[in-house]
Amino acid sequence: MKDLYDLIKFGLTHPDAWSENYAIATVLHTEGHAYRRAGDRLLLKKGRKIFGAVSGGCLEESIAADSDRLSSDLHARRVDYDSRSASDLIWGTATDCGGLVSVLIQRWDAGSNNLCGWIDERLSARRPVLLATVINKDDQQLGRQIAVDTSGEIFSHVDSLPIQAAVMARTADLLSESTGKPNRYSHRTCVAGRAELLLEYIPPPTSLVIIGAGDDALPLVDGAKRLGWNVTVIDHRPAYADHQRLPLADRVLLTQADSYSDVLRPDPWTVSIVMTHNWRQDAAAVAALAQFDLPYVGIIGNTTRTEKILAMLAARNGSRSRAGASFYHPAGLDIGARNPEETALSVIAEIQAVLSGRQGASLKHQERPHAKSINIRFLKLAGADRR
Repeated sequence: MKDLYDLIKFGLTHPDAWSENYAIATVLHTEGHAYRRAGDRLLLKKGRKIFGAVSGGCLEESIAADSDRLSSDLHARRVDYDSRSASDLIWGTATDCGGLVSVLIQRWDAGSNNLCGWIDERLSARRPVLLATVINKDDQQLGRQIAVDTSGEIFSHVDSLPIQAAVMARTADLLSESTGKPNRYSHRTCVAGRAELLLEYIPPPTSLVIIGAGDDALPLVDGAKRLGWNVTVIDHRPAYADHQRLPLADRVLLTQADSYSDVLRPDPWTVSIVMTHNWRQDAAAVAALAQFDLPYVGIIGNTTRTEKILAMLAARNGSRSRAGASFYHPAGLDIGARNPEETALSVIAEIQAVLSGRQGASLKHQERPHAKSINIRFLKLAGADRR
């Protein structure tokens, strides 16, 4: 998702990019082993990578060469990079990855800037967007796009009315499917007449609210911003609630002690972490966050103290306890964190796992035929140590 958010920001900050030979590569489909998935993007300028990725680095050179072949009268092309056969080592990309990656390569034009601006307005207003892209090779409108928001507003570069009607008909279904998991990007392909479409549900960026602006909040802000999240830090201490201490945060708010409800304005795309390291303030923050239906609220601090806070909240609210936020304590995945940087890593990883519907287990435990554990021994080759 960060690739797409970065692309939208790029369009806003480079209004004349359409005249400077930029190209976008988008993963459309994968089979077998693939490092990235459908919807991941790469921005290039004259064959040079600007940001993003569509592979682990093995396809970028080929994609750059193919992007240079786009002419002024060729808006887009779809290319399949297939490394599933043995001949790929000689005649293909020579990646030996054992997978197929289908990529849409298209020129950045003035319409790209306009589309980015339109989507940014909706995401900034915390409204999800459905983006549809024509992706079948033989369609004259390959690469053309339609965007629809939750209110039914539409932005289209597609001239075909049947395609527009098909996108609108499928918008409600995809948005409905995403209601239970509003933070999660999702995609699917569909057919509209003769056109094949990639449909993408684009949620607003995750909003992380950190309550407590101590020094251990700094690496948490930094890590969240690297993922493209919006970050708000709240504290009741003027010396801590200082934007100069937390320059990467989008907002740093000063509030009165015990008065977190006065500044909290969460939405379905909001998660939070409580880390004031003060029993009374933690309790006040937890009570304020419990009013909202948040998918994740992490609490950093002594486990016994946290359990007392939650028990008090349950006693106060009775059967309504924990009816809103989902609390995680101690916050973070168990990685043996021993410093603020490692703690921030464990917390961000846990939040990402929750939003993705995962448990945070090791990838080697996934049941995949190519994900077997392999023991490697280093052997001394005959003659290798000769002087």
